[in-house]
Amino acid sequence: MGFSDWPLADITPKTTGTVLFGGKQTFSCKIDVSLLNEKNKTLSKSSITLNSERIELTSPSVKITNSVIGTVNFPNIKAEDLTPSLTIVIDAVNGINARNLNASGYMKIETGDLDKRKNEREVASLVRVEGGTFQMGTASGGNNDERPVYVVTIKTFYMGKYEVTQKEWKEVMGNNPSYFKGDNLPVENVSWLDAIEYCNKRSQMEGFTPVYRGSGNNITCDWNANGYRLPTEAEWEFAAKGGKNNSTVEYSGSNNVGAVSWYSDNSGNKTHQVGTKEPNSLGLYDMSGNVFEWCWDWYGNYSSSAQIDPKGPVSGVSRVIRGGGWGNAATGVRSAYRFDGTPSFRSGSVGLRLVRSSL
Repeated sequence: MGFSDWPLADITPKTTGTVLFGGKQTFSCKIDVSLLNEKNKTLSKSSITLNSERIELTSPSVKITNSVIGTVNFPNIKAEDLTPSLTIVIDAVNGINARNLNASGYMKIETGDLDKRKNEREVASLVRVEGGTFQMGTASGGNNDERPVYVVTIKTFYMGKYEVTQKEWKEVMGNNPSYFKGDNLPVENVSWLDAIEYCNKRSQMEGFTPVYRGSGNNITCDWNANGYRLPTEAEWEFAAKGGKNNSTVEYSGSNNVGAVSWYSDNSGNKTHQVGTKEPNSLGLYDMSGNVFEWCWDWYGNYSSSAQIDPKGPVSGVSRVIRGGGWGNAATGVRSAYRFDGTPSFRSGSVGLRLVRSSL
């Protein structure tokens, strides 16, 4: 027994719904819940077991005299599959006589109007970065730590279209450490250790396998896990340079720094809403400027030989930070520019961008 065709104003890829079920007997049953879009594509499936003392549901006025409330999580919903109207299908799977079950319900969505929320939903989207080979580093000019230039081959991965916003951070961590406040501003003033914790917590909230284990300087990474993680330095530069297209422009997406970057000459000494400059050729925004982004790697010298998916030194003192920020001059927001900080370092110009090895 089930119900369907309940219109929703909006739903985000990370959503919790509240469903009310009614029946005329004491029961304990497993409920399967499916979420479909307007094209009848199943976006996600979940289940919940409910236990109730005598439930009364009056028809046709649907007056609930008593109810059981269950929370259902819908993981793995892709933003591109969302439509203004969604369908919830609920089925009693076992433990109850269907003739005595009147299933009714609603989704409690605290997300607002669909069109007004379009930007927030897109923030969570990931861009497929097709694997390939590129030249990492700077042959001439730049800084000494950008050499030697060497050949790097990268496997396909998925990278956040935008830097993690303050809204996304608050939803997972329950706080906002940022110096500049605003839901759609990039989160900043977060350490590498904070970023690792965020990745794992968000993975767990969305039903993915956490990537990181350990604590302090003894954190390990499961590269095969499907959860969120920080990019390696090589992945970051590969994506900043346009992936396998291996762009030779100086900044991520252009030789015109002001077109793609919030930096010292145009930022007004503050961060700006993500995605308001032009993207690079992969559709990634703010890879140059706005805020620096933490990477996985310990900071160290480049290799002199070709590498496949390098992960950086096995140990070190500081972790790599890339991309430059709102306070940097143009030279500091180049795609090849490198910076670093200790794992506990925090700054109002340092944030993060998420990646996943697989979906």
